[in-house]
Amino acid sequence: MHLLMDLGPLKDMVIILGVSMIVILILSKIKLPTIIGFLAAGMLVGPYGAKLVANDQQIELLAEVGVILLLFSIGLEFSLSNLMRIKKAVFLSGSLQVGLTILAFLGLAYVFGYDYLPIAVFIGFVFCLSSTAIVLKLLQTTGQIGTIYGQVILAIMIFQDIAVVPMMLITPMLMGGTDDLGTELLILAAKVAAVLVLLVVSARYIVPRLLFEIAKTRSKELFITFVVVMCFAVAWLTNEAGLSLALGAFLAGLVISESEYSHEAAGYILPFKEVFTSIFFVSIGMLLDLSFLWANLLPILGLTVLTMIIKCIIGIIAARALSVTPKTALMVGLSICQVGEFAFILSKVGMNEGLMPIEIYQYFLAVSVLTMVITPLIITYLRAITSFTLLKAPMPKQLRRRLIRSQMKTFNPISTEKELKDHIIVVGYGFTGMNLIRGAKAAEIPYVIVEMNPQTVQDQLRKSEPIVYGDASNDEILLHINAEQAKVAVVTIENTEAAFNVVKSLRSVNKDLFIIARVKRAMQIRKMMDNGADETIADEYETSLEVFTQTLEQYHIPKFQIYQYANHLREPDEEEV
Repeated sequence: MHLLMDLGPLKDMVIILGVSMIVILILSKIKLPTIIGFLAAGMLVGPYGAKLVANDQQIELLAEVGVILLLFSIGLEFSLSNLMRIKKAVFLSGSLQVGLTILAFLGLAYVFGYDYLPIAVFIGFVFCLSSTAIVLKLLQTTGQIGTIYGQVILAIMIFQDIAVVPMMLITPMLMGGTDDLGTELLILAAKVAAVLVLLVVSARYIVPRLLFEIAKTRSKELFITFVVVMCFAVAWLTNEAGLSLALGAFLAGLVISESEYSHEAAGYILPFKEVFTSIFFVSIGMLLDLSFLWANLLPILGLTVLTMIIKCIIGIIAARALSVTPKTALMVGLSICQVGEFAFILSKVGMNEGLMPIEIYQYFLAVSVLTMVITPLIITYLRAITSFTLLKAPMPKQLRRRLIRSQMKTFNPISTEKELKDHIIVVGYGFTGMNLIRGAKAAEIPYVIVEMNPQTVQDQLRKSEPIVYGDASNDEILLHINAEQAKVAVVTIENTEAAFNVVKSLRSVNKDLFIIARVKRAMQIRKMMDNGADETIADEYETSLEVFTQTLEQYHIPKFQIYQYANHLREPDEEEV
C-alpha cells in the first residue's frame, strides 16, 4: 500500500519549472533575459492566467528561499572590510534615494487625490524600494557587481533593506496601532546591536575555525551542509531580531566571506540559488491580474513610465552626491528605477492596517510587475542607453560639453585588486607545485595557487602567497582566479580522477589555455589528453626515462641520441593507452 502524501507542491514545482523552460527557450531565440521568461511564466500559470498553479504558501516559501540564497551569494562576494569602505555610499546615497523617493510619491499621491497623509506616506514607502533580487542577479550574472556603478547600486540597496525595518515598524503607527514608540525602538536597537556584535565575533573568531576543521575532513557533504545551515540560521536570527530575512542572509554571506573558503562556498550554493530564485520570479509574475491590466492598460502604462522616470531621476541625484560621473549616475538611476520585491511584503502589512485600498493595490501590483519586466531589458543594454542619452539626446550644447568633461572625474567606493592576466594557475601545492612556484618567482611570472589542504592554505596566506582554497573544477574558483585570462595551467594533484575534472573545467572556460597535467600511469595519458590537456606527464614514465638516461650515459652514448631515444619512449604504445 502506498503512503498517502500531499504531492500538490511537487506538482506545482513541475508545472512552474516546466513552463518556465519552454518560455525561456522561446525568449532566448530573440535574446531576451531569462528573468523576463520567469515573470511571463508566472503570469501564464498563475491564478489570473491559466490557473495551473495556485499562489499558495508553499510557493511563497520557496520564493523566499530564493531571495535568501541570492543575498547570501552576494554577501559571499563581499567582505566586512569592503562593506566598511562603502559606508559613505550606503548612508549618503541610500538615505537620499529613500528619503527623496518617499517625498516624491507622497506628493504624487496628493496629486491623484489620496490626500490622507498616512496613506500618502505609505505609498512613498512601497515605491521607494527597488528590486534587490533582479538588479543584483543581473549585475552578478554579467560580472558588473564589482564596477563603480555596481558598488553604488549595492550600497543603495543595502540601505533600502535596512530601511525596510523602520518602515515595517512605522506602518502600524501610521494608523495609531502602536502605543509606546520609544520602548519599541529601544528594544529593536538592542536586538540589532546584539546581532551585529555576534556577527563580528563570528566572522573574526568562530566561523573561520569551524570552516578550517570542516575543510580538513575533505568532505564536500559536510562543507555544503555547514554553509547552508549558516545561511539560514543567520537569516532566521535576524528575522527574530526584527530585521529582514534577506538582510540576514546577506550578513551570513559577509561572515563567511572573511574566510579563505568563500569562493568554494559560492560554487556549492550556486545551483540551489538558481532554482529557488527562478521560483521567486515566477511567484512575482503570478501576482499580476491580467484582466485588470488589460482593462486599465493606458493608465497603468502611464503610471509605469512616470514611476520609472521619477525613480531614475532620484537615483541619479543620490549617485551624484558621491561625485560619480554623470554616465555612472545615469546607469545607477536606470538600474534602480523599478519597484522591489520587499514592497510586496510591505504592501500586505499596509493592507492589513487599512493603508492601501484595494484599487491602489491592484495598480501597485501592475506597475510593480511591469517595472520588473522592463528592468532586465534596461540593464542588458545599459551602456548603450546611457551613451545614447549623453551623446545623442536633445540638450543644450553647453550642457553636453560639461557632461562630457565631467567624465574625467572618478569615484571608486571600493578598492579593487589588480587583475591577474597571462598568469600561471598551479593546481596543487605539493613538491612539484612548490618547485614550479620557485621558478615562476625567479622569472617574475604572475601566478596563483589553488589548493584543497586548508592547513597549507593558511600557512601560505601568512606568507602572502596568492593561494585560494577550493576545488579547481569549481566554476566560482575559476572565476575568482581569472582562468579566462590565464596563459598556462599546471595540474599537479595526485588524485588522477580529480585531475581529469579540473582539466575539463579549465578547458571549458579558456580554449586557449596551455594545460600541463600530471598522471600516475602511462595508460592514463590518453584520457587526460581527451579531457583537454595539451601536455601530460606520467610519473612512471619520467622515472623510467631517468633510469634509462642514466644507464645510457654510462655507455658514453651522445646526449643528442639519448634525447631522441627518450622522446621516442615518451610516445606510449597503443596497447598501453
